[in-house]
Amino acid sequence: MIDYRNWQMPLGRRFRSLKLYFVLRSFGVDGIQRYLRGTIDRARHFERLVAALPGRFEFVTPRRAGLVVFRLKGEEGATEEETEELNSVFFTKIHVRTDLHLTPTVVGGKSCTRVAVGSPLTQDSHLDGVWEIIKEVEQWARGEVRK
Repeated sequence: MIDYRNWQMPLGRRFRSLKLYFVLRSFGVDGIQRYLRGTIDRARHFERLVAALPGRFEFVTPRRAGLVVFRLKGEEGATEEETEELNSVFFTKIHVRTDLHLTPTVVGGKSCTRVAVGSPLTQDSHLDGVWEIIKEVEQWARGEVRK
């Protein structure tokens, strides 16, 4: 079966409203609300996982809808340059993995990692798995920077 939702028309002025109309028609207002609430709930779940380790991770911005932005905290007394190096080593190792896709960003001059929940099929268990990978790579990165 062909999924026509992935066929896009150009997002010119005339077609923006038409595209929204078809999404509303396909999912309905209740369906879109359920999707958005689910996305926000999954991101809250991930945010709680990060917040559970305040000595190792920190939030750079507040969670916004399905987006969580965090970074690794430097060791006690670490300079900003050392913390940046730690986050760089961490993201380099995360980036080569093929089982998850996280994106880097810079907020206020600080390197960060973004976790975006967008798929309606995402479950808390998926985010738990991502979190386990992040913790594993974080420990590896701290060992590499200490060498």
